Amino acid sequence: MAVHMITLFSALVGLYVIVRLILPARMNGFLKAVLSLLVLAGAEKLLLIRALYGTMGAFMPQPVQMAAGFLHAAVFILFLLTLARDAVLLALWPFRRKARRRTIFYGKRERRTASGLGAVALTLAALLLTGYGMKEALRVPTVREVRVQVPGLPPALDGLRIAQLTDLHIGPVFNGIWLADVVARTDSLNPDLIVITGDVVDGSPSRLAPDIAPLADLRAAQGVYLVPGNHEYYSGLQQWLPVFRQMGIKTLLNENALLTVRGTPLALAGVTDKAASRWGLEGPDPQKALAGIPEGVTRILLAHRPALAPDSAAAGASLQLSGHTHGGPAPEPGGEGLQRRLRQRRLHGGGDAPLRQQRRGPLGRDAPASLRPFRNHPHYPERKRPQRRVMRPRSLLVDMARKEMLRFRSL
Repeated sequence: MAVHMITLFSALVGLYVIVRLILPARMNGFLKAVLSLLVLAGAEKLLLIRALYGTMGAFMPQPVQMAAGFLHAAVFILFLLTLARDAVLLALWPFRRKARRRTIFYGKRERRTASGLGAVALTLAALLLTGYGMKEALRVPTVREVRVQVPGLPPALDGLRIAQLTDLHIGPVFNGIWLADVVARTDSLNPDLIVITGDVVDGSPSRLAPDIAPLADLRAAQGVYLVPGNHEYYSGLQQWLPVFRQMGIKTLLNENALLTVRGTPLALAGVTDKAASRWGLEGPDPQKALAGIPEGVTRILLAHRPALAPDSAAAGASLQLSGHTHGGPAPEPGGEGLQRRLRQRRLHGGGDAPLRQQRRGPLGRDAPASLRPFRNHPHYPERKRPQRRVMRPRSLLVDMARKEMLRFRSL
């Protein structure tokens, strides 16, 4: 169902760009056909990859992946720019002279407009924004330091430092050299605990063994823990589990580990991803993941998708760490992303949301990533800067506190 929704939405995006920019332009029919096919191919990138490789998480050569990603991002940015332009035209239409005699969306007057500098400017802007987004995406990620209030946190856990890595997507684009720098930066933070919240790999162990090797150098007093994201299932999770184990990374699949930090117990739980059901594997179950934890123990739950937060809260989690959204630039299929945004806005508008971001004002709808509490449980995914479909992963340092409010600081 989700795949069909993505395919339908992508088709509508491509058709909108074709109807509003290409068809009204003054050019011969052959060039219009070529450009229209190019736009549709860019919009339906995921469908084409699945048709050619059998999965949307296919391992492709770096030049192919870069070109496909650039075209895909450019088409979607061009769609957004065109949509914004048309919204402005529609808003101004009643105030234009002889408005009743002019067409809004398609006609002779609009042919002249679409074939002129406006259409060229929109296309150039889309290409420039895509280029900037890819440049930012390929940089080694910066580190965000976060201090989060956890109600009922024992004094011994005050100041516990957790380094979170998420959505690394190691593959043809992000390789072993890039990952080695990420690992070195993470170790330099001297965290008490390192967690990885999914989408680590984009390919099989046979292809990515040398590139993923630097993960074995991650060091933390309480160990390194991982939960799978949807891309681990695309890439063959069962093959990856022994690889992670050999590197000293413990994978949590609807289970938990009881840690002892400064003589105080701390429960770390992790769930699978809902993509597991496509392979006949167990889906995420927060209740099962948190089962057996003694009463009164602080419970941190790792889940790739932040939308699981209500279920995690109901199961008794004190804090959820997530990734997946890449900053939340687009709603997830089926309206899940939109519902998450609406819940986020509502919660941050009430008295149960005392979180504030240092030097940037209140969190919530103004934040580039969804970060919200559920009841008494602060919840946030790993923060990423929106990069219009071409987005880089981020490192996050979580400093748990009993009384201080949440704040961010770039390192």
